[in-house]
Amino acid sequence: MWYSDSFAPIGNSDRGFFYFSRKQILNNSEFYDKIISAYNFKKSWYKLYKTDIQFYRKKEDV
Repeated sequence: MWYSDSFAPIGNSDRGFFYFSRKQILNNSEFYDKIISAYNFKKSWYKLYKTDIQFYRKKEDV
């Protein structure tokens, strides 16, 4: 399901582009994966050499 606080663009930064509510991640992992893909695609064109480890850890912690 879609939640109003599920994601919001916060700009181009190493911390990540999106904010996720915990409820939204737990209820819809497919949506989360789509956002991860969009994040990686957008990030690749300006910082191909860098990865955001903390962003990926968020999925493992859930």
